[in-house]
Amino acid sequence: MLYEIKNGRSNQEGEAILRSYKGVAVTDSYVVYDSLSTRKGLVLANCSSHARRKFIEAAAGAPDDAGEILDKIGAMFGIETEVDVKEADLSREDALALRSRCRMTRAESRPAFVIII
Repeated sequence: MLYEIKNGRSNQEGEAILRSYKGVAVTDSYVVYDSLSTRKGLVLANCSSHARRKFIEAAAGAPDDAGEILDKIGAMFGIETEVDVKEADLSREDALALRSRCRMTRAESRPAFVIII
């Protein structure tokens, strides 16, 4: 995982960060990343929090459709919240076991998330 802060958000800044990276880059959907998505081996994935905000905006015009998706995103966020709260009181070994269970739960919920996409 990499977090890097740059002075600007230009295409050149994005290219500098992702220069030789191959894999999935989770981004905030900023338009600059679209031009980088044509690079071989780079797959862009949008951050769930940013996607959620777009559905909150869409709920004004389509509350039933957006609400259903917001419920699904909320359920997935609930998994993370549950893990974070429980980890605070666990030993390192138990926290790792909980994280492992969380990964399995995410794998099981992935088909529902794909429906959103």
